[in-house]
Amino acid sequence: AQGKKYTFKQQQVKEPPKAFKSWIKKNADNIALAREQGKEPYFIKNNPEMVDRIIEPEPKQLTARQVAKARHAARTPEQRQAILDRWAKRNSNPLVIAANRHAARTPEQIKAIQDAFKAHKAQIAQSYKTANNVLKAAQNWQEVDFSKLQQLVNGNDFAAVQAETKAVANRIVQMKQQEAALSSLIPDVHGLHKQFSMAELQQAYKELDNVMNKWLLKYGYSSLETAPLEHLKNKLDFERTSPTFKYTQKEIVDKSLTAKIQIIEKRIEWNDLVSRSVPLRSFKTKSSIYKGYLTKIDEAIKNKDFDALKKSIADAEAQRQKLIAQKAKRSGNTQGALNQEYQGTVTGRDISSSVDVRNMVSEDPFNSSSFTLNVARMQGFDAPAKLVSENEFNLLSKDCGEVFYRTVNKTTFRGKKMSSKEFASQLYKADKLELNGPGGRLYGDGLYVATAAWDGRKVQALTASGKKSAYGDSRGYGGNDATIYEMTFVRKPKIILQRDLRDLWLKLSKKQQGVFGNENTYACALGYDAMYCNGPNYMVIWNRSIIAIKKV
Repeated sequence: AQGKKYTFKQQQVKEPPKAFKSWIKKNADNIALAREQGKEPYFIKNNPEMVDRIIEPEPKQLTARQVAKARHAARTPEQRQAILDRWAKRNSNPLVIAANRHAARTPEQIKAIQDAFKAHKAQIAQSYKTANNVLKAAQNWQEVDFSKLQQLVNGNDFAAVQAETKAVANRIVQMKQQEAALSSLIPDVHGLHKQFSMAELQQAYKELDNVMNKWLLKYGYSSLETAPLEHLKNKLDFERTSPTFKYTQKEIVDKSLTAKIQIIEKRIEWNDLVSRSVPLRSFKTKSSIYKGYLTKIDEAIKNKDFDALKKSIADAEAQRQKLIAQKAKRSGNTQGALNQEYQGTVTGRDISSSVDVRNMVSEDPFNSSSFTLNVARMQGFDAPAKLVSENEFNLLSKDCGEVFYRTVNKTTFRGKKMSSKEFASQLYKADKLELNGPGGRLYGDGLYVATAAWDGRKVQALTASGKKSAYGDSRGYGGNDATIYEMTFVRKPKIILQRDLRDLWLKLSKKQQGVFGNENTYACALGYDAMYCNGPNYMVIWNRSIIAIKKV
């Protein structure tokens, strides 16, 4: 109807044709006049928005920069200066400066900074951890001052903690070095340091070192490391029981000597085990079990595993005895071979090139020119004999072909009155033997016995009559309270005839003879265990460790 807004019955036209738009733009003035007069046509009157949009399109949207530029252009000079002042103040703030610098960085630069920060943080944490570890370690030394570091770790001064940690660590190192300098004579120096001051330990070392240097000079040894282990052990034991110096730090010295002796005994025992392993390799057998034990022995020696070596040798020896018994049973020979359990552990060796009695002082109080005792101890021949059962004794004497007797009377030994049996027990109990007579002579220049296998001219087969004769000869030297020990060897000994020794001795020049002092010392230095004497059925034994004593 006329004068009303037209409502489309069907689809509404959203976008008019180009011709229509062109017509509207061309007649814009007429349309404006018609509107003022109220005479515009219905298609214009009913579509005012569309007509107005065609006549005057919406302005193009400005960018943010254009809007800002227009806003800035509208500001007064005073407003512009105020903005500049605020901007300058804001950019002088360190946090803002840092933020601006950070905003200007590349992602790679930002990651590098983050990594560096993490590393620095980790360094700080590690430094404090190290400081605490050093503090813990420093408490093991009463003379290391760590009080300042203890205070610093509770604060935040990272640089100070680092510097003091290094200082305390250096004090610990210096203390360790001082302890290490004493360890050759004071094995448990760190343990003793918890009880004694460094000054006390150093004084004890100085005194003991002076004593041991005199001993080294006396025997011509270059150092404690090169001295024969058995001789060194005897010296340390003597110094512990009968000190040659009035030590100001006796408790430290006593504990040090005890520990040192234990170490040496362990080394001697290790060497003995290695020596025991040598003959095991020469045993001929196809047994894979036995060969397996030999492999374990080699591995234990390579790894320096004492317990493994000891067990492997025991297993191999037991297996060897088993194989020997099986072989004897097959052949009908039930007589056992040498009892392996009682093999001597000290084997004589030629040390003549290292012996020079001119650099020694004799330990024999009754003959100042006898040095056999010294050399016997250098060889390790002063180790106690072994006590064996009657059955074991019979097996050993059969294999060695030797039985001998020693008569001992009652006497006074080191100020103590002893029966003959008590005194004779020194042979297999004492570290030092005194059996060459009641006058108090020391062992070392020979243990004299009556032998059943030597008649003064030749070594003969062991017989009952020979044993009876030797026993009778030995008995003739005893009194009413005498004790007669029946003895043999635990292994085949190395024995020299006195006349053969004499021949060897006479081949030496006077200068060479002077190096050894006498024939017995020379034979001992050559590694001989004993000597058959010229004339009657007597033998002198230098190596006590290979003697087996029959239990009575």
